[in-house]
Amino acid sequence: MAVKTKQGKSTQKFGCPFCQQRLWNLGSQKYYLGKRDFWLEKFFCEEHGEMWMRLSRNLEERIVATAATSDDWERI
Repeated sequence: MAVKTKQGKSTQKFGCPFCQQRLWNLGSQKYYLGKRDFWLEKFFCEEHGEMWMRLSRNLEERIVATAATSDDWERI
């Protein structure tokens, strides 16, 4: 069945920081909030397996994803 909701059509897709293949959200509710400006969430790459990504909103309210670093984990 086709996605008919506005939210479904505007879902952002993220690429693996290593191979640029599509990352898949594992569908879990588990994430870690940073200090009001970012959160860490687990994704899956078909080539590299599970990885944690740092997600934040830019000035245009789009979500930007980068690989999580040890500094990100310390800020949680």
